[in-house]
Amino acid sequence: MNLVVSGRNFDVHEPIREFVEQKVGKLEKHLSNLSDVRAELTVNKAKAMQDHFTCQITTWSNGRILRAEDSHGDIHTAITGAVDKLSRQIEKVKGRRKHHGRKSLAVNT
Repeated sequence: MNLVVSGRNFDVHEPIREFVEQKVGKLEKHLSNLSDVRAELTVNKAKAMQDHFTCQITTWSNGRILRAEDSHGDIHTAITGAVDKLSRQIEKVKGRRKHHGRKSLAVNT
């Protein structure tokens, strides 16, 4: 998995980068063939303090692009929220793939 962590309007320090790597690494248990993951962390100076930090995570896997975004006053909570949203999207896609093509059986009465 190729992970790129970038910051907009601030520098991403090593502890935050490691936190993103730890959280995004948990996505591999849901989808083992993640090729590229991009995490963009943004400081929104004009917004209210409850949405001061924004984390947007984009993944590419098997030609499909999944993207999740979360905003919060704490950067760690924004990262965790975005990873949780992306995890739910991955499970939804896997569920569609698993149940796709199943037909109902005819019921004889």
